[in-house]
Order: sequence, then C-alpha cells, then structure tokens
Amino acid sequence: MSDFADALLREKTVLVTGASSGIGRAFAQRASAHGARLVLVARRTDVLSTFAKELHASHGTDVRVISGDLSRPGAGTTVTLRWEVRDAG
Repeated sequence: MSDFADALLREKTVLVTGASSGIGRAFAQRASAHGARLVLVARRTDVLSTFAKELHASHGTDVRVISGDLSRPGAGTTVTLRWEVRDAG
C-alpha cells in the first residue's frame, strides 16, 4: 500500500478540510508522509499554522493554510478565492 500511496500522492496538491483535528488531521499527516503538497482548511488558523510547521519539519511538505468555516453558506467560494490569492502572491 505504501508504494501505491507514494505514487498516488507524491507531488500532488491535496485539499484537506477539517485539518485541525480528527480525521482531517490524520489524513493530512498521511498525505504529507507520502509526499503530497497540502492546502489545509479549518476555522482555527493558529492550530493549522502550528500543524503546518510540524508537517514541514517532519516531511519537508509545502503547506498552505486557509482559515474557513465550511459550514457557512458561500464558504467554499471564500476558500477558493483565498487559495487563488495566495497562489498569485
């Protein structure tokens, strides 16, 4: 499975919602270990920023952090715009 996951995720960009805890955090850790670039989304920016630093230190992962509450109407659009602005800058 590890070789398959490496081939599937290496150098791909993975968007992980709810990445500050639970399943989202665990998924981000696994994707990072397999060489994926990450875009982490959650409400708690401070927790995400610390987590992003940990992933970069452990695996050299390129991590983008976007604050967003996806339970709110229109939040998906807001997250998309924030992602585009960060990529442009």
